[in-house]
Parts: sequence; C-alpha cells; structure tokens
Amino acid sequence: MTEQVMPEIDHEQCTQCGDCIAACPTGALSMSPAGRIAFDGDTCRYCGDCEDICPMGAIALPFDIVLASDDQAGE
Repeated sequence: MTEQVMPEIDHEQCTQCGDCIAACPTGALSMSPAGRIAFDGDTCRYCGDCEDICPMGAIALPFDIVLASDDQAGE
C-alpha cells in the first residue's frame, strides 16, 4: 500500500487568513484551536484550489512520479 500524498503547509508563511478553507470544495481544510491549518486526508481530493488561492504561497501540493512497468507502457 502506498502512502497518500497530502498538501503541505509552511506554517511559518501561513497567516491563517482562511482563504484556503473557504476555497476547499470538499471541506477538507480546517483551522485548529492553535490557529494551524489542517487537512482531512479522507476528504481531500488533491484538486489544488487551496494552493492556487493562498496569497502567501504557504501551500504546496507535492506529487509522486509513478513509472509504468513494461507491461503497462504500451496500453
């Protein structure tokens, strides 16, 4: 089983403006009582809306590169 890739937040850059929470179409983002943005991995669909809307560039969506096997390359 592969580990789920999740958006990454640079909490040093995040100003807790809440724009990403408002922009998330699935409600996967929330603000913790400590004022930190958190993701719910079960509802995040990795759409990129949060990364696009963040005025500080504090959210990044890393990705995994998956190479097809020789069997799948011609499909």
